[in-house]
Amino acid sequence: MRGLNISLLILFSWNYPIFSYEVYGPPKIVHEALKKMTYRSGVKKAVRELLRESPLQGKKNSKLLEGVLIKIEGFYGRARGHDILRVVYLSQVVCRVYGVMYFEKGPAYFYIDSYNSSDDWRVVDISLAMRPQEILPRELYE
Repeated sequence: MRGLNISLLILFSWNYPIFSYEVYGPPKIVHEALKKMTYRSGVKKAVRELLRESPLQGKKNSKLLEGVLIKIEGFYGRARGHDILRVVYLSQVVCRVYGVMYFEKGPAYFYIDSYNSSDDWRVVDISLAMRPQEILPRELYE
């Protein structure tokens, strides 16, 4: 009977990671771009940093993201700061960062997906919204 207990423990723990990826902060590329955005290096520099070596990199995507950020600044004023609400490492190479950016007149919500290729993290998806329910998991805003 004792052998059965040990094998059941091994069987049920096999699919779970030995450590939680959530103990790590966001990938450096995400952190640096958010810092540039909120410390007024400017939208263009922040977008350039965020999309550096990304599959999203390119004039069309950069201009689209810049346009969205400039539109949000038009509604809410200049960026004042940000908070990372949750960092979820779906695996050792895939990470989603949920956060909120604070502007002079209101917040905007985002998630940024990144992928760790063989040499560095790259942003592979970005979503921004002015309403939390469009971006954040329900448990973060209810």
